[in-house]
Amino acid sequence: MRIKEPASYSPIGIDLTSDSVHLLQLRRHKGDLSIAAAAHLELNSQGQDEQVLIDRLTEFLAKVKVKGRRAMVALPAHFITTIPIRFTLKEGEVMDQAILREAGNYLPFPLDEGVIDYLDLPSSGQQPAQSSALLIAARREDVLRYLEVFKRVGLVVTAIEPRYCSLFRAIRWIQEWAHEERVKEQFAFYVCESNTIMMVLVDGNILMVREVPWGVRTIRMKVEKALDLPWKKVERIFYQYESEFGQMDNQGNGQGKIGYLEVRELFQVIHEVINPPLEELCQEIQRVISYSASVVQQRVINQGLLLGEGAKVKLLVNFIHQRIGVRLKIWDESARIKALTERQPLFEVALGLALRDRRWQA
Repeated sequence: MRIKEPASYSPIGIDLTSDSVHLLQLRRHKGDLSIAAAAHLELNSQGQDEQVLIDRLTEFLAKVKVKGRRAMVALPAHFITTIPIRFTLKEGEVMDQAILREAGNYLPFPLDEGVIDYLDLPSSGQQPAQSSALLIAARREDVLRYLEVFKRVGLVVTAIEPRYCSLFRAIRWIQEWAHEERVKEQFAFYVCESNTIMMVLVDGNILMVREVPWGVRTIRMKVEKALDLPWKKVERIFYQYESEFGQMDNQGNGQGKIGYLEVRELFQVIHEVINPPLEELCQEIQRVISYSASVVQQRVINQGLLLGEGAKVKLLVNFIHQRIGVRLKIWDESARIKALTERQPLFEVALGLALRDRRWQA
């Protein structure tokens, strides 16, 4: 059956994680692109139960005003396997054939049980005869299960992709909208509640992706436990102060009291509490840097973007710069997204999904 789509509305972008759903749809009116709908749903552990997920999504979609039934979906990270691989093409062999041949050596499940795709990567300068690719795979049963979930809530999914592919598309679109010059080599850090996507971008393409189970929740839980204070009492330390990490300036920013501690004292305590988990994040970043250096020689990747919930934690910028030498630019969401989605955070992935249809990329 052919799906009749409203001409002025994009597909519905749905960013599904294990604990939340972010939905976004674009609208074009008289040549201007705007956000027609944006909403998010907290799932917590309920997202693991298929029937509960269907019930929550049905209720959610009944409240959100979207047009059409066609949807683009990004699945939770733990369903996607992403592996950078290097190989040599055999005589008469094309790229697709080589990917299938090599995939069997890397995937944790049989080839006939998987859905496989890949992105071309730059070849190493030291081994020009080798080809490189980013292998992307998921179990077929997981993909079919989620297709059935969305079918039962009244949506027709026409594309499924990893969250980092959608994020990359959104970054390019926002840069073009803001008329920002693309940096030839840079990192992109998308820090969410429970995980972080790290991407290395070279010459306008993805070179390396790594997703780690490190998020804002990691440091929030440690602070709450150490100080025996609710997060609301201490969150402005993370979201307002931009001074050097572990220090307060002399302009009055350290004055006042939160709970039983002076702000200055609280700042120092927080520094001590979250230093270990931040060091863990920096170790992951260093691994990405080391791999990237082995693939692309004579390229210095020392600047990047900080997106997502982590963009509000302004202390991250100085910490990462001090430990790794990477200068980060904060993207507390683009002005366009923030204005149109009002209070809701983390719509970059859903935006990238809505932009997947070529008609909506301009």
